[in-house]
Amino acid sequence: MTAGAARTRQRGRFRRRVASFVPRLIAAGLAFGAEGIHLSILADQAALWWGYGVFFLVVASAQGLLGASLLFGAPSRGLAGLGAAFSLGLVAIWAVTRIGGIPGVRTFYPLPVEGVDLAAALMEVGLAAMLLLMGRRAPVSGRDKDQVSLAARSTVARGA
Repeated sequence: MTAGAARTRQRGRFRRRVASFVPRLIAAGLAFGAEGIHLSILADQAALWWGYGVFFLVVASAQGLLGASLLFGAPSRGLAGLGAAFSLGLVAIWAVTRIGGIPGVRTFYPLPVEGVDLAAALMEVGLAAMLLLMGRRAPVSGRDKDQVSLAARSTVARGA
């Protein structure tokens, strides 16, 4: 192999690494951004009711862990799906509390849409989209791989 061919091969590897890292970096940034917003309103929510404080603490912790895991490696299909479902679930909770409201003393009252919570909801939607795209590209592993292999062998054995 010539020196030029070796450099071309190295450039190709570098480009593939960068191409796989950039989406993870964007998704991690979205997770950390949403985490920061949830942490910034944690004290106010805890002052209203301790349950809200615990909820926002758990949400922020999960988002921070997800963001950190994205920095250290590509997510598996399971983690990508779980993270996307978690993010979309948070958006659904946000939408319900803005449209239907939260329980009050005598009735439900909708919360106002504010810039900070809208930004968090948009980050969650973007994060879910990035995770779903990354999950589609993740290799099949573990039990799924065994099931695919078994199905392929049975198809070959039948002569189909």
